[in-house]
Amino acid sequence: MPATLVKPLSTRRPAPFSPSPGTARSAIFRVAIFSSLALAGCRLPCGTGAVTDDVLTCRQLTQQGIRAAESGDWQRAEDMLARAVVQCPTDADARRHHAEALWRRGQHDAAIAQIVEAIRLSETVDLLVCYAQMRLDAGQAELARQAAERAVALDPRSADAYALRARVMNRLANPRQALADYHAALACDASPPSLHLELAEVYWRLGQFQRTLTNVQTYLQATPDGEHLPRAHHLAGVAYLALDRPEEAAEHLALAAGNGPANSNLLADLATAHWRAGRPDEARAVVAQSLQSAPSHPASLALWERIPAEGDGAAGPYRR
Repeated sequence: MPATLVKPLSTRRPAPFSPSPGTARSAIFRVAIFSSLALAGCRLPCGTGAVTDDVLTCRQLTQQGIRAAESGDWQRAEDMLARAVVQCPTDADARRHHAEALWRRGQHDAAIAQIVEAIRLSETVDLLVCYAQMRLDAGQAELARQAAERAVALDPRSADAYALRARVMNRLANPRQALADYHAALACDASPPSLHLELAEVYWRLGQFQRTLTNVQTYLQATPDGEHLPRAHHLAGVAYLALDRPEEAAEHLALAAGNGPANSNLLADLATAHWRAGRPDEARAVVAQSLQSAPSHPASLALWERIPAEGDGAAGPYRR
């Protein structure tokens, strides 16, 4: 079916509703990665703030490492940033960037060690958020929570700190606290639209489907065309299914399937939407596509058997 625009939740006229998270939201960190900083550099022990040749070399090497990272050359980035740290071991920024390069290259323990030392040198919200995200990605949610609490305490107006704590609370199966932290993050200045998508997913898991749709719509309207994450349409689609609005569900699920690799869960949801909208032939065609790539996919197999009869379908990865 054509990828039409969706109807706004209030007026039911077509609105600019568009794409989303090939969740690779694929970057490891939610904090800014390798942005061009004005590096603070090292200070001499006497506290005068004077700059030595080692400090200047460290800054030059750090900038070279940042440029290499921005071009995707993580090996060179790691080499340059390691040299920067050797030149000036007390430069927290050099250690942070080195940690990110190490993380990208799979050296997670070494990356965490660099961030821990950077925090010892200069405890900032950015460093704490970066450290907490690493711990969270490493499956160490309790350590991530402790770091996130420190970040929030250090700057109660930081959107990054609240957003990171929200993700941690979500991982710790505390969706109510996650909701509170997402709302606190959105109340801060310069909060990114992607937070509305994360918030929508929490509302989905809590069974609050209308609020799910409201936040997905806010995300889509605030994000430029071409930058939407496909999972936003997937989430909107299954929320519409839960509200028994299969036509709108099919529109979103078709957009999700057309803007990235369509996995079997997504295709099963799209088939369910077609089926509920009274299009069994289209539903079976989509199920066949799903089974071609994943012959043992449980939801697709169940739909293949059930489509000729009446019943309900499943809602892919967004089951609660």
